[in-house]
Amino acid sequence: MDYLKNTWTKFKCLLIGFDYNLLSDSSIKSKKLLTKYFSAILIIIIIWFFIGFQLVREYIDPDSFWLSLTMGVIFVVIIVMVERQIILSSNVNYGQLIFRTLLGVIMAFIGATIIDAALFKNDIDIRKKLFNKEKIEERVSIRNVELEKQNLDLENEKEVVLIDLEKTEEKIAKRGNKIQAFTNSYRTIVQKDSTGNAKVDSLGKPITFRVYERQSTLTDNPDIATATRLRNELSRINELLETNSKRKFDLRELVIKEVNGEKGIIQDLVILKDLLAAETVGFVFYTFWFLFFLMIELLVLVSKYSERNNTCDYYEKIKYQEEISNLKLKRLMKNSSSEV
Repeated sequence: MDYLKNTWTKFKCLLIGFDYNLLSDSSIKSKKLLTKYFSAILIIIIIWFFIGFQLVREYIDPDSFWLSLTMGVIFVVIIVMVERQIILSSNVNYGQLIFRTLLGVIMAFIGATIIDAALFKNDIDIRKKLFNKEKIEERVSIRNVELEKQNLDLENEKEVVLIDLEKTEEKIAKRGNKIQAFTNSYRTIVQKDSTGNAKVDSLGKPITFRVYERQSTLTDNPDIATATRLRNELSRINELLETNSKRKFDLRELVIKEVNGEKGIIQDLVILKDLLAAETVGFVFYTFWFLFFLMIELLVLVSKYSERNNTCDYYEKIKYQEEISNLKLKRLMKNSSSEV
């Protein structure tokens, strides 16, 4: 039992920043002060862990549990470091008081806004649908114009292809699937005399002449390949027109789903502002949340400030150790100067 109690006290000292060994020899008042600070900071930790967790779940990555958990832990570390600035100070001066109050107002505003955004989620979604109606109409209009332009270009392209295909098919109908192709060739023949011997010129070279020949063969009409290519092109254009027709039919539903699925913290803040401005009950509810967060944020500061006139042997021991260290330092400096 004592082991668990000591472990719990060590954890509280680690979180608050107190020295466990120094606290162990302190009075029960110092230990109660540790528990008092720990309780105050634990409330803030729980609230800001939820705020960091909810911030990721709502606006950054709703499917990432570990990222939400990490953000919650980061917020907790920041809060602990901020509160330690007050707890570990020997005295709270007016500068710290003003600065921490301003920081508390900012943190209360952020916390109340995120919490209200979570609590008013259904109301925000209803307002968002009305807010998004104009955006949906504008986006549908723009995409309809784009589809109409695409369809017009495709229809013009289709008309050109149909004209070319019609002309090509007329050529095929006239010439048939097979056409006669001619090839020219020649043979070189040596002239001979009456005796059958080759004639030669003055240089002794044989005298030759060419005999030209023309041959014909049946081959595929090249217009058939052209017609096949044009038909494939026509099929592609028709498929694109059909796809655009389906997209146009489902366009409004797709845009509604797309716009309603978009999440942005700025947009939600604008909607929340309009909601609070229009609904008095909502504004009063937000004000209470803001004041609640502000009081929670200033809880440690108020606790510390209220203890300014009460002596605590833990802080007295720290002050005593500081005085001993200063005294040793002065003696060391005095001995050093005397040796010189």
